[in-house]
Amino acid sequence: MTKRPVIKDLSVPSSKGQIKGRLYLHDKKQKNPLIILAHGLGDSMESVEGYAQTFFENGYDTYLFNFIGGSMLNDMTKMSIFTEKDDLNVVVDYFSNKKRKLILFGASQGGVVASLVASLRNDITALILLYPAFVMKDEMQRLFANQKLPKTFDFAGMCLGKVYVEKLSKYDLWGNSTKFKGPTLIVHGTADQTVPIRYSIEAVRKFTKARLVEVTHAGHGFYGRDQMKVSEEILRFLESVKGISER
Repeated sequence: MTKRPVIKDLSVPSSKGQIKGRLYLHDKKQKNPLIILAHGLGDSMESVEGYAQTFFENGYDTYLFNFIGGSMLNDMTKMSIFTEKDDLNVVVDYFSNKKRKLILFGASQGGVVASLVASLRNDITALILLYPAFVMKDEMQRLFANQKLPKTFDFAGMCLGKVYVEKLSKYDLWGNSTKFKGPTLIVHGTADQTVPIRYSIEAVRKFTKARLVEVTHAGHGFYGRDQMKVSEEILRFLESVKGISER
């Protein structure tokens, strides 16, 4: 007898507190591939839940969560890509199981964070990046060139702290985020003004097995028909990596 699917709120404990998330699970005994979804800067897990539901409807288990301090609803002054990398690592550790394939999905800044984590681990099967924000280091350098970092600053309507910039300014972002050698799908809109598509073109050159899908006229986010097409493209990619084991 097949058990009914479970959709439940599930928090993962960390040294900084509870990482709040939501699990879409078919059956524990089946060990379906698990897709862990990471949201973008200032967003929340609800921003990627549509994708989580689509993947779930197509036979994948999914887990989405809120980065600690990564949402505009909370204090963001102590957050950086490095604190978010730690959060995602904790989440992956929680679900890591050699009998289950783990796939990372990240949108915008969440895409960079997912890339950093995948580059550090050997238990990730595949990587899916939507308009990954590899622009962030260049953007921060542009904003604070030859300036003393303020304690806090406004960025796109969000109050961030100097911790967001300090380590990033001297960090080899490209080198440390593109070490993942497994299958990587990058999807990016050709009209993205927030993160120009040239950053994803460069990322494809640096990853070992990356492919770029360009969404004509789309900006920083996919909606309506574009989102449907992107979901179909991702599902085809997921089908192609079903027979691949972890690194």
